Amino acid sequence: MIDDPTNSGKGNIITSYYPGKKNATDPQSKTDERLVKIQAKDGITFDALDSKGYKYLQFDVYNMDANASGTDPFVALVDDDGTRIGAWASFLTYNGRNNNIDKQTWKTIRIDLEKLKEKILDVGDKRGFDFSKVKEIQFAYWNDVTIYLDKFSFVKPASGEKTGFTTEQKDIPDYGSINSKKLEPVNGSYYQNTKGDTIIYSDGLLSIGNKESAIFSDQFRRGSYLSIAEKNVSPDVFTTTWSLYENGAIVKPNDLRKTTEEVTGDIQTSVEKQSGYEVNDGRTEKNSAVPKPTESTIVFRSYANPDSKNAVIDLKAKYVNKLRTGSISLKKSLSEGETESKPGRKYKFIIEYRNVAGMKLEANIGKDVIKQTIELEAGKDTTIQGIPAGTDYTIYEVIPDNADYSLEKVEVTVPGNDKNVKAENNVVTGMVVADDDANSTDTAVRFVNTVTPLISISGTKTWEGRVTADTPRNIVVQIQRLNPTTNKYEQAKDKSGNPIPNQVVNIDTDWKYTFTGLLKYVDYTAKDKKEYKYKVVELGTLKSSEELKPTTPDPQNREHIKQIAGYYPEYKDGSFDITNKKTGTLKIIKKTGKNGFLQGAEFTLYTDSNTTQVAKDHSGNELTGTTGENGELVFNNIKAGTEETPITYYLKEVKTKAGYVLLKEPIQITLPYKYNEGDIVNGNKVTENGVTWNLTYTIINDKAFDLPASGNKGIFKFIVIGITAVLVGGYLLTARKKSRKKRVSRRG
Repeated sequence: MIDDPTNSGKGNIITSYYPGKKNATDPQSKTDERLVKIQAKDGITFDALDSKGYKYLQFDVYNMDANASGTDPFVALVDDDGTRIGAWASFLTYNGRNNNIDKQTWKTIRIDLEKLKEKILDVGDKRGFDFSKVKEIQFAYWNDVTIYLDKFSFVKPASGEKTGFTTEQKDIPDYGSINSKKLEPVNGSYYQNTKGDTIIYSDGLLSIGNKESAIFSDQFRRGSYLSIAEKNVSPDVFTTTWSLYENGAIVKPNDLRKTTEEVTGDIQTSVEKQSGYEVNDGRTEKNSAVPKPTESTIVFRSYANPDSKNAVIDLKAKYVNKLRTGSISLKKSLSEGETESKPGRKYKFIIEYRNVAGMKLEANIGKDVIKQTIELEAGKDTTIQGIPAGTDYTIYEVIPDNADYSLEKVEVTVPGNDKNVKAENNVVTGMVVADDDANSTDTAVRFVNTVTPLISISGTKTWEGRVTADTPRNIVVQIQRLNPTTNKYEQAKDKSGNPIPNQVVNIDTDWKYTFTGLLKYVDYTAKDKKEYKYKVVELGTLKSSEELKPTTPDPQNREHIKQIAGYYPEYKDGSFDITNKKTGTLKIIKKTGKNGFLQGAEFTLYTDSNTTQVAKDHSGNELTGTTGENGELVFNNIKAGTEETPITYYLKEVKTKAGYVLLKEPIQITLPYKYNEGDIVNGNKVTENGVTWNLTYTIINDKAFDLPASGNKGIFKFIVIGITAVLVGGYLLTARKKSRKKRVSRRG
């Protein structure tokens, strides 16, 4: 919960952010990772039974990113039995209301409970969903943006009783506009939709679909300024015009220009098929209690007879949204120098359309995706026309398991007007942009097949434990192939001998990677075919633009890649996945009293308490060393466990400078090291619990006692003295062991 940063007077609101954009093809489990869960206080439940009149769930949402176009959120409910119902909000619209989230403005979302109850995700012990005991509301969003949420409530629709208006002008509400002297939403008024439902107007918006209408059957005050504007319609997707009618006919230009006792006309020549979103008649009310707004408005009076106090005012604003469309060109080719072995053979392609027109119109027909099949012969092309602008598309070729050919590559030959067009992993994705102007060009893509057997290799990058502040934002991976001549792995090449490009993997790719166009055989024409061996290796992390400026980071340039601090990759036989595990550091400071430092003390880190097994770093180097001039020794790249399962080591002083005492027992160390509030960490008392993978131990050694050489005459005396010295020394070491927290300090 945070204080409302939008200056909308909402007080405390919920904030939501999940890194990375969800892909349209991701499973439900990926959506569930992004969930915000809202519960009632003290474990009570919500009662949203239909029998009690509850029809929809309503909440306010705000998208902080001015550059990210809004899409619909995911919404789910959980009852006290664990049954969960949920879907994307475009499938759950109430009375046709658009459920897309806008940019940097509060939007009220309404979820139809009748539609929602059919979307069962998880089943409890009881049959069906219990709306009388709603335990939890769940919310998730597609994009990598910050979202604010407020006012979750189950709502009963308005009754059909006319409580908002009367025909007496003085009794018709002004919605606070006279006091504020500005336009105000007509919240609390009622309108009827095409189905005849009476709906209460709220949050300054109403929603109507194609060929639908909203009728305010009661009058507003005569002479009021009304602002009518269509919202949430992208000019990239629709061209919009509006027209103004009175009594079913277009308002005449002469009536627009009339100046009477009540209104002053304007030079406005027409209100028919005007471009834009805001209706404007240009008129001014002469006797208004408030000045004319700066926004586009109409005066709520008759145009034919503006001074009449009794005539019924019947006005209609009509909007026409003409869909803009774009095109995609698709071509099938064979690899250079190859010919078709089966003349007339047709190759099959699938085009998947999502978020149609940027408004998820596919939900109107109950689908998550619309698929189109295209078949082409080699050397042929086709153009798919009439695709709604704003639609996301995915294009791929379907190759039968028994095919005698492989897909060599996919390329975008002409980027055209479309946005975010890219060809990766033998799949083309993008978003359609309208091509209805003279300078527009189609996006063109080409699929190239070959008779050479090719394979693809996929893998996933996993970060052991949890992602921390020092987890890199990306990694660079390379596909390598065993050279049968040198018996060494090297960067793999495609059938033309070009290196397979390195890939940058990050949270936006869900840490997944796929390498395509890999030769399956060393020589596919040989009688005894020998398959190539491949492996995926991690090269490091790509430097940022800030580090390389003005040069653009290039994952193919090894100088642009740096090693990942604090992690090491682990590879498993038979898998192309990579698991990055944490490493820790151990710094030892050897002191001789308060200010002195001891050089030449040798330490070794062991994996067992008996100190027989020397520990190794992730590269296989033994962790043993000697303190330098400043008394310091640092062990880097120590394999560390997780917070739940740390790895235990034992630090032993195996040799010290002549005249100084060795540590009697090894020091037990765990990586990572978890500390509690009040512990001393790095020389400071910490104020909260935490964990660190970097430790510092300061070890203080005193000088040993010397035993002087002597003849027989003084032997007893010196033996006694010597024994006393050893006993005292033993006492000191024992006391020092008991007070190790004072003499051996651990710092992280």
